[in-house]
Amino acid sequence: MYIYEKIRNELILKVNVLPPHERIPSRNALCQEFLVTRTTIDRAIDELVKSGYLYSVMGSGTFVADLSANDMKLGVGDKNFGVLLPDITADTYPEILRGIQDMADRYGISIVACNTDNKSEKQASIVRRLINSKVDGLIIIPAINSNADYALCHLLEESNVPYVFCNRNIGGANSPCICSNDFYGSFLATSHLIKQGYRRIAYLSAMFYKTSMDRYQGYIAALNQNGREIDETLILIGEAIDPSKQEGVGQLLKTLLREDRSVDAVVCFNDRVACDAMEAIQSIGLRVSDDIGLIGYDNTSVCNLLPIKLTSMDYRNYEIGQSAATTLHRMISEPDYTARRITTFEPRIVVRDSCRGATTQAVWAQA
Repeated sequence: MYIYEKIRNELILKVNVLPPHERIPSRNALCQEFLVTRTTIDRAIDELVKSGYLYSVMGSGTFVADLSANDMKLGVGDKNFGVLLPDITADTYPEILRGIQDMADRYGISIVACNTDNKSEKQASIVRRLINSKVDGLIIIPAINSNADYALCHLLEESNVPYVFCNRNIGGANSPCICSNDFYGSFLATSHLIKQGYRRIAYLSAMFYKTSMDRYQGYIAALNQNGREIDETLILIGEAIDPSKQEGVGQLLKTLLREDRSVDAVVCFNDRVACDAMEAIQSIGLRVSDDIGLIGYDNTSVCNLLPIKLTSMDYRNYEIGQSAATTLHRMISEPDYTARRITTFEPRIVVRDSCRGATTQAVWAQA
């Protein structure tokens, strides 16, 4: 992806939350914000003007177009996929978007990436705008805390715009869903810790929803299969609504480790939770791997950046994005094509240094 394309996508995210006819920052200000040349900004904005996202007024600046107008088009003669993401910067989503983009490029399809901030109202608003702009198809990673599933399904079905869900489905949807087997992934993660010799294994998550429930059940299943006792005190689930705000999980783990010194491993809901867990473990004088085994989920770039490289489950993000784009393309281009209702990828473990096996009795600091 060229630099101007990345900036174009960033600008689309900003435009999607602005009201029609609001002026965007000047091109010189955007050059300073993105640290690029004027030529790069001009090219990104020119594409958005041609696509109907923006319009320019000589001597006044560039403004947000009204996409609710019936004659608005995202592109001239091109096919366009709208992609809705809960948070384009978080965890699994950038790789999913990359998979979608690479496959769409192969088909000559333009991508319009939109950020919903995990808000069902914003999600519905963006879907309406994309439908009104004559988008050819939609790929949606639903908002986690969506409380308007029925209304969204009705909107999608009434529009007759083909759509595909990624990561999770929503109730009542009559559309393909491309996802990863979260139950199996967490089962593999927990089983790996058991094989490494860890005995008292906790489960740590910032919030409880469909994905975290599936991973929790995979953890329970692995314990059951290996004859381990299910201890409810080892199941730590925070109350964060926004998955980017998970500050409380580290404190939950520190409290557990101080109260139960027999705990020797932690299955984390995702890599971000594992980062907080690693910091908590080290802050009370324990060693990751030797004293407390740690395994994450999603296999994000942070795994190789932590002080102890993190073993993690590979969600298959890129392949999921590719499959979603291919499925949607076939739904549009092949009239007789019937997509599978559910396409599931199996996660894979990526072994690093955070759970090599307990080697010594934990030595506790007074932290």
